[in-house]
Amino acid sequence: MSCEIQINAVVNELQEIQKFFGLSGITDKSWLNGVFMSIHGDILCMAYASKLVILTSRFDKETQQKIFNNLRKIQLEDENQIITSCINFSINGGSNYVDWTCIAVGLNNGIVQFYSENGSLLYEKELNNEEVLNIRIIGDELTIFYKSCIIVYQMSHLVPLLKTLKEMFNKAKTTKVDLMDKDYMLMYKKWDYKGKDLLVSDALMVAQQKNCLFDHLLSESLELGFTKKYKNTPSQSATVISTGSKPYINFQSAREGLKQQGVLTDVAKAVVNKITSKLPSWLTGSQQNQSSEKSEVNEVISETLYPRHEINDYQRTGCNIWMSPIQYQLCVVTDTLGRIVLMDIQKGIPIRMWKGYREAQCGFIEINESKMRKENNEARRSGLFLIIYAPRKAIIEIWCLQKGPKVATFQCSKHGFLMYNNHFNCNDSNSHHHHKSKHNKPSCLFFDANDNSLKNFIIPFHCILTENNSKSAEDFHHLKRLKMTLKNVNLNDEEGVQGIIEICEKLQTPEIKLKCLELMMNFKKIKPNVLRAVIDVFQIKNNEESVSDAMTEEEDHEGEIQDEIYRNQLIATCDNLKILIDCYVEATQCSEEECLKNQTIDLMDNEYLTVQRIIELMNISKKNHSTLTKNVKFEDDSEKDETLVSFLSSFFISNKDEILLSPEHSENNYDIIGSVMFSNVWKEKLPASKLQNIFQLAKISSEEIMKCFLHFYLKQEIDFSNEDHVLADMTKFKYILNEVCAFADDKVSYAYDSICIFWQDVREYLLESNNAISGLLAAIVCKMYALKQQEQCQDVASFEQVSQEECQWVLLTEKLNDVAVLSIFVRHFGSNESHKGKTYEVLNISLKKILNEGKGIISELVAQWLINTNMPVDLIFKSSKDAEDIEPEEKDVIKKLEILKIHFPYSLDSAIILSHVIWITMTHWSKNLSEIHYLKSSIEYLKLFRENEFHLKHGLCVMLWNGNFKIPLKATQKLINKTGRLPKEKLCLQNTMIPDFLMPQFLEQTLLFIDHFRNSRTFIKLEFKCEEILQQGSSSGQASLCELILQQSIGNITLLNLHYEMVSVLELIAFLNIKYTKPMQSLFDEMTNETFFMDINKPLTYSLQKSDEIRQNTRVFFLKKAISSTIDLIVDCQQSTYFDDHNKWIEKVKKVGNLWELDISLLDRHHILELYVYGYDDLADELLEKVPERERIAKQLLDIAAKRLNLYLESNRTGWKQVASGGSLLTNYLETIHARKDDSMLDNVRPSSIEKLYNLTSKIFQITSMKNFSDSRALRLAGQLLDVSLLLKDAN
Repeated sequence: MSCEIQINAVVNELQEIQKFFGLSGITDKSWLNGVFMSIHGDILCMAYASKLVILTSRFDKETQQKIFNNLRKIQLEDENQIITSCINFSINGGSNYVDWTCIAVGLNNGIVQFYSENGSLLYEKELNNEEVLNIRIIGDELTIFYKSCIIVYQMSHLVPLLKTLKEMFNKAKTTKVDLMDKDYMLMYKKWDYKGKDLLVSDALMVAQQKNCLFDHLLSESLELGFTKKYKNTPSQSATVISTGSKPYINFQSAREGLKQQGVLTDVAKAVVNKITSKLPSWLTGSQQNQSSEKSEVNEVISETLYPRHEINDYQRTGCNIWMSPIQYQLCVVTDTLGRIVLMDIQKGIPIRMWKGYREAQCGFIEINESKMRKENNEARRSGLFLIIYAPRKAIIEIWCLQKGPKVATFQCSKHGFLMYNNHFNCNDSNSHHHHKSKHNKPSCLFFDANDNSLKNFIIPFHCILTENNSKSAEDFHHLKRLKMTLKNVNLNDEEGVQGIIEICEKLQTPEIKLKCLELMMNFKKIKPNVLRAVIDVFQIKNNEESVSDAMTEEEDHEGEIQDEIYRNQLIATCDNLKILIDCYVEATQCSEEECLKNQTIDLMDNEYLTVQRIIELMNISKKNHSTLTKNVKFEDDSEKDETLVSFLSSFFISNKDEILLSPEHSENNYDIIGSVMFSNVWKEKLPASKLQNIFQLAKISSEEIMKCFLHFYLKQEIDFSNEDHVLADMTKFKYILNEVCAFADDKVSYAYDSICIFWQDVREYLLESNNAISGLLAAIVCKMYALKQQEQCQDVASFEQVSQEECQWVLLTEKLNDVAVLSIFVRHFGSNESHKGKTYEVLNISLKKILNEGKGIISELVAQWLINTNMPVDLIFKSSKDAEDIEPEEKDVIKKLEILKIHFPYSLDSAIILSHVIWITMTHWSKNLSEIHYLKSSIEYLKLFRENEFHLKHGLCVMLWNGNFKIPLKATQKLINKTGRLPKEKLCLQNTMIPDFLMPQFLEQTLLFIDHFRNSRTFIKLEFKCEEILQQGSSSGQASLCELILQQSIGNITLLNLHYEMVSVLELIAFLNIKYTKPMQSLFDEMTNETFFMDINKPLTYSLQKSDEIRQNTRVFFLKKAISSTIDLIVDCQQSTYFDDHNKWIEKVKKVGNLWELDISLLDRHHILELYVYGYDDLADELLEKVPERERIAKQLLDIAAKRLNLYLESNRTGWKQVASGGSLLTNYLETIHARKDDSMLDNVRPSSIEKLYNLTSKIFQITSMKNFSDSRALRLAGQLLDVSLLLKDAN
């Protein structure tokens, strides 16, 4: 047995505690680093800042462990008060039982508070105006440590007071007791440190042990000096050990003890005074001045500690100090340099130092010997261990003291807490008589933040012993030698095997012998003969020890009882291992006897046709997969050795009467046992008649053997290329089944009108098997054997032609036949290629899964298989007869679908499969929104629905909207509305999980989806149908996708149109990079914004109003801004200009304008102006001829022409002569255009040739010359511009 850490209790409600402490924002467990923890008995306290939590425990019968879950929260009245220390101690009642637990809390302002276990404040006292460093209970004293002084309470005074106050509190049922603030109720002693520069971070106070006269004279000389007088008898004193800086460790002496005080008398006086003060003076006979008198308070006079000696190290500052159980007189000190120093308290010297443990927490554990020593009737020995928790390394180490080695190291959490208590339960009098109590010992527990558990340390006593004085330690040494020998020895060498046996002969304790057997059982290269030889050695020694024990009569002790338990367990293990090794050797040997050859199984006609059909289907898909499964092979010697290890580990061998299968990895255990038992028989290396002997040796039930055989058979390769091979395998299955049933004897027999439990278990397993094809063949053979047994057992003819067993087998084989056909295509013949970067994993198929997973499981499996084949989805709508122009691989998929539809006509309807394909694809997109190709594929698949299938299409759209589109679209709308534009990638990913460059594609696909959604609102209602096999088992499964689709209500057309408008706006902003502040609030009214993302298939309870003129003008402005942005999409490539993308987005802008019922001519005229601004006159001229009311933009065109003329004149100064000839009206107008700086349109006008200027001015002159144009000044300017441009054109 080695050191262990075991779970002692579990702490629940940790999240609630974190929330109460105000630390819920911290995601990991690092918030525990600043929390104080204290435990004693069944009370756990956690404190942080001004908050305290008290947890009580209970025993949970289900988990068989203690759970801390009863939570009491305490908030200090003054939030500026900070808890700096906390300690629990139990108070005994009558008969030395624990009555209740008190919690002492120290604050940063010097106050010490005492709480009951139910959170009631019993007593508080400000003893000093400094921070409380620590509170300790050592012996019969409660000591409170401050930076400058020490306060000592006698427990014999404190405990009666706390009991009295608790009783008063329970009677009064108030939050405070009135008498708790009286100083004279409790006396204490105060000691001051000596030294100005002394800085104390922690301290402890230890009562001085009795010493001889020489030690007394030595201490008197050191403390008082050589010239002072001394007392002949040692006075009551204590040693104070403080750590900090200047010095690093300081030893001081506190002289003179405390006088006993009449506490109960003072309490009684205080109660009487309190009562009489409330009564009137005429009743008590006292005068008024007497009622105002106050009790005299005895001031506590502090005394100075006498320095004894110190350890100086100015580079080192002590942090914490922990004391061992008092009889050992040891303590450990940690410092800022990561050192841990072990100190001898009595001698005042360091004994040992550990390095590299920063922020370490320490504790001590005392371990007693488990039994009395036989030599000279000596008493039990004890040993002391040091526990070191290093949070930075996340380890716990256990060391032997004082100078022993490290025993063990454990990995743990970085945010744990080591809680060490070395005090006992407290009573009215001395507590020394409680020290020997079994349940009243110092404790060291570790709180592990990884699993929120409290763990204790299990350390065997032999860890502190050497080989010279401990059998266990000697055996551990031999066990280590055995480990090294097994690594290097050749087990085929007799000398090496003999060395192993000699080491095992030296083992003495049954516990280590069990460890030895466990070690050898887990050694992969172990040989059966070696393990058998070791077992023989242990059995011989066990017999010798039994004889010697019978001859000696000794008292039974606790340790001997434990040894007897280990001895009995060793005997049972050796016997069972011996049996299993014999079974393994018998099963793995090869025999020269003739095995079954040239024999075939006789099948009925319908069963033979079923087998032929399976073989035919397997051969159709043979080109994809040659075999069904992989068999477990054991060919070379190393594999055989590993098989022995796996075989033995599959059993639970500690039981005396029987051998059980190990509950761990039970399914894998059946595979291993089946492979060992039946592998050689299946390979015809061993006759089937040998199986009876193997079954007898295994000592497991016939039901377990049958299950092992089925596990083995269903893992075998089956060659479907030849019918004879399949029938040969079925023949071998039959003869092995005969041997298993012969071993089962009467269990396979049954009455005519009853169900055989043995065969029912077989059917249940075949129903759960993932290999439906092999399961079908096994069911056919088992059915033949079971019905044959029925005919043999049936004595009286029955009127019924079919028995219950036969009905069960017929139903099973029919269902397995359907599942086998599905499994052939779906499970084994899916493409290994990825579908656009994503590989779909097809689930395992079993009959039980089909029955329990709901009515849509078959449609889902086929849809996954269809996606996995990476073939076009539209193949599901085609027939193999019509498919002439498609590729052979696609035609093969169509044929497989037609075969499957024969068995599952309803589940594999084309529209249902298409629905599942779309749903699966959209699910993958929802898991990773950046993979936009899934979304595009799904939208493309929606086009495949035919008009009579619109019911499925529309219901699917409703589910896709609610499950896939709604959340990311809402996040996108919120983000763009907040930023007024499409933000950068980081912000997009943070809010929508979609990159900025994919956002326009997402919005475009959303518009297409809404189009499909709206167009499918008119449909013919369909009814859900499924196969009978699914109707029988669907009660426990979930509703199918098709059922959910058909249950959806029709989508609200108003909401659909509204969302179409919204997505169109978002698409324009995202693709065209439009900056527009609060587009949702600007372009849609408040009621419309509230309507967004309501339930799409529920009617609105209110009507939406038409937009007013102001909002319509705002929408026009937005669309004009969008049109201006589309100019950037025009591509100029060499001598050609491409307007495809530009025209596409212009149409989208107009479509939005039509949705908003705007005047599209306004947008067309703005479009024409933008084209002229950027110099695309050809397209602008074409549009200008078609636009109505073109005279409205005559002035803007005139400005553009004037701007072009100014730009031309800047590069051709000679042209000013022709311009001046036009007159002052034109020159002044040109100067006005040149001076206009705030016009964005004119700022973007590009220079153009004089020919384009002439054509533009001629167009303007035509417009201004119209009868309905009334601006004569514009007409004159147009004429002058036309003349000037003509002159310039002629001049060039």
